[in-house]
Amino acid sequence: MGVGIGSVAVLMFLIKLSTGLLYLRIFSASRGMKIAVWLTLLAALSYTLGGLFHTIFRCTPRARSWDLRIPGTCRDKTWFLIMFGALDVAMDFVLLFLPMPRLWKLNLPRRQKIILTLIFCSGAL
Repeated sequence: MGVGIGSVAVLMFLIKLSTGLLYLRIFSASRGMKIAVWLTLLAALSYTLGGLFHTIFRCTPRARSWDLRIPGTCRDKTWFLIMFGALDVAMDFVLLFLPMPRLWKLNLPRRQKIILTLIFCSGAL
């Protein structure tokens, strides 16, 4: 069970990394956007690595983290799952709204800006 949580954390980070790299490619001219994307990805990497360390080192002996049949003890993972989930959702919203100011500065009719915003927001579903 513990290894599954770590795998999901890494996969969710890779999705955020992919989105961030896409933003860097699309909005490459803006220095502020580059800084915001890299800071967001650094924050996501930080809590992902923290989650991996928690997953690996929460049990004594460590092998119990991936095989609960081994005798030993494990710290409760409820608080970790709540905090990790909250951080992950927060990062999702940051990545969702990060390009919005740039989209609204485009030289397009208001209707097209709204449609573009809705397309970006459809990723939240």
